Amino acid sequence: MASVHDYIIDERVKFMFKKNSIHLIIVIVFLTLFTTLFLWYKSSPIFSQEMIQQDTSKVHLNIELTEWTITPTKITLNSGEVVELSIINKGSYPHDLVIPELDLNTRTLSPSEEEKITFEADESINIETYCSLPGHKESGMTAQLLIK
Repeated sequence: MASVHDYIIDERVKFMFKKNSIHLIIVIVFLTLFTTLFLWYKSSPIFSQEMIQQDTSKVHLNIELTEWTITPTKITLNSGEVVELSIINKGSYPHDLVIPELDLNTRTLSPSEEEKITFEADESINIETYCSLPGHKESGMTAQLLIK
C-alpha cells in the first residue's frame, strides 16, 4: 500500500517531468525558429554574395529595331563602362545591328527575336550604327553611338 509520502514524491516527479517537458518544448520551438530565420537570412538575395559582388559599372541598354528606325537614335556611353546591349527586333521584317568600328554585330533577327552584345567602351568615338540588310540603312535605320 502506498503511503502519503510515496504519493507526494510521485506527484513531485510528475510535476518536474511536466515542467521539464514544457521547457524542452520551448527550447525546441526557439531552436527551430532561430534555424529557420538564419537559413532564410543566408539565402535572401539582399545578402547573397552575388548581390554584394555585382558589377555596378555595367550599363544595360535596350535597343529596338523597327521599320525603319533604331531606338534610341542616339546612344551616349562613358569610356571604361562595360555595356550590355539587348537588341530586339520589334518590326515585321528581319533586321540586324552593326557597329563596324567596334567589330560588333548581331545575326539577322527575325521579328520578336532578341540578341545581347556585351563589350567594353574603351575608346572615345562618335560613330554610326545601322541595319546592314539591303536598303534598310538607306531607309533611315541608323543611330549615333557616342563614347565619351
